[in-house]
Amino acid sequence: MSGTESKGAPVLVDRAALAGKGLDDFPVFPNPPKGSHGHALAGADIPTRVGVQYDGDVTVQVVEIAGPRTNQVIDCSYDEFIYILEGGLILTPENGTPHEFGAGDSLVMPKGFTGTWENTGDVYRELVVIEKKTWEQDMQRMTVE
Repeated sequence: MSGTESKGAPVLVDRAALAGKGLDDFPVFPNPPKGSHGHALAGADIPTRVGVQYDGDVTVQVVEIAGPRTNQVIDCSYDEFIYILEGGLILTPENGTPHEFGAGDSLVMPKGFTGTWENTGDVYRELVVIEKKTWEQDMQRMTVE
């Protein structure tokens, strides 16, 4: 993955990346730890691609999943701003009501969220903003466990 550091200057999010071009393959973790987006309940083998647009105190990424996937999320360890570029997303809090979002919607999945994350459509693509330090700690835990 390649990222951009601003050195104090504005950073333009790459339009090609927003359209799904030039994204890098992202590994699928079979048993992510508590606090991450959880393990896949369905669609674990569906490829994921990511393009890092900015790396600072936050990381800004375009994420694309090539088909429907459902994940169980347990106590997510970071706030995540999400702008859906393509496809749909259904977030269902534990013992709660499903919340459906589609292309053009913006939302925040708050730290501590527990429930299911279901992306829908032939392609699901989002622009996400996540606090970098916590996200990197999650990625590191997933590669070790």
